[in-house]
Amino acid sequence: MEFIPKDRILELHPDTLYQVRKEVNLEKPGEMKRAVNILKEWIKQQPHFIKKDFPDFYLETSIVGTKGSVERAKKQFDKVCTIKTLMPQFFDTYDVRKELAIDLENSIYMAMLPKLTKEHYRVIVTKVVGVFENSSTYTKYFKFCLNMAEYAKSHDYVGSFRMIADLTDCNLMDCISKINLLEIRQVMSIFMDGYGMKIKGIHFISQSKAIDALLTIFKQVLKPKIAARMHVHKTYKDLHKIIEKDVLPSDFGGNERSMKELFDEWVDILSTDEHKEYIKHINSAGTDESLRSKDKFNEDCAGLPGTFRLLTID
Repeated sequence: MEFIPKDRILELHPDTLYQVRKEVNLEKPGEMKRAVNILKEWIKQQPHFIKKDFPDFYLETSIVGTKGSVERAKKQFDKVCTIKTLMPQFFDTYDVRKELAIDLENSIYMAMLPKLTKEHYRVIVTKVVGVFENSSTYTKYFKFCLNMAEYAKSHDYVGSFRMIADLTDCNLMDCISKINLLEIRQVMSIFMDGYGMKIKGIHFISQSKAIDALLTIFKQVLKPKIAARMHVHKTYKDLHKIIEKDVLPSDFGGNERSMKELFDEWVDILSTDEHKEYIKHINSAGTDESLRSKDKFNEDCAGLPGTFRLLTID
């Protein structure tokens, strides 16, 4: 693949393909194709993988997510396939509009922003707009995020992300009281270990004193290196020093469409029959643990929160 087809919502810079490959040291002609072929052949040889046919683009974005390391991409593939088997509650085929968005639209908006930053980073924004009825709102939000992540795996081409959480219009203590710590651990493991998400910064916008309690929770689930990249901003103007206004939604003093408009557009995209079929197909990529040798069981997977320590292999 030497070009990226234009996507319905996600935009790239003209030189993004080259610059992202350069960042992972695979920019020379033929290098990425060779890496993809090595990963593809390895997947075919894994007896415990239920699904062995993945699009080349999907394999390439996986290699990009592991900074160009095919060996790390192999481990990541093994881990994400195992996660889909052992945490099936996050990987069902949902009607995003009827089962997720209808309950989120009065509480929380979420969107990957269309434009990249000048460093070729993708920005992911969450804006809390109302009260959470209970902890199930978080569960639906996480499922929405995972649906969007799978879309990005097959349509986007970025190496790193910045995340923004706008908490200015919410009762932060009420939001914190409904957090399920185990669920957050599981979801962060999926994103960081399963998808290999590289986070350059996590930016909270809030003037509430309760923000310190939220940071304490995240420090419990994030690796120290990532936790050190958390920042609190009291105003949107503070954010403009880090992320250019052309990228940010109008709610944040930027030039992009509003968060409500972007959220609605993402709901439309994730509700198409095409995406539903894709999710059904990609979520079938689990493992048959009876075919995995005991001595080859991934100890990293065994330590993932909540589920993996309970796994036994006959």
